[in-house]
Amino acid sequence: MPKLIIMGLNDESKEINLSNTNEKEINKFLIDSIKKQTKPKKEKDNTYLKYYRLKAISGDCAKGGMSKEGAVLKIPTKHFNLVKQCLRNQLERELYSVDQDIYKNAFGKLIKEHNDIGNKLIDLKVFDHKWHKRTFWNLIEVE
Repeated sequence: MPKLIIMGLNDESKEINLSNTNEKEINKFLIDSIKKQTKPKKEKDNTYLKYYRLKAISGDCAKGGMSKEGAVLKIPTKHFNLVKQCLRNQLERELYSVDQDIYKNAFGKLIKEHNDIGNKLIDLKVFDHKWHKRTFWNLIEVE
């Protein structure tokens, strides 16, 4: 009995017996395969943190720097862990400037970490540019 194997768009296949070829069955398989391929993925409703933002408090994008009002950024939910790392690094760098004895030989590591985190935030479109990376931020609550 001759058989035909049809490949769909999602690496799926279907074996069709040619002795009783059913055109509707073939068409249905192909159409279903196309629908699976082109079905848009739904975005999560919580793309951004609903009640929190980053507010520029010092540096290039703060009020009085390159900005009249100071930048306020939405925080993408999926990148919040990286934003937390950024804020922790910022605090560590500030503490270093107050008490360098605690952070002996650590400042270079903190600066490298700051640059790496900032570059990732730029790549992920959380930060828009290098000036956001050179800004100090507060986590603020909004309604």
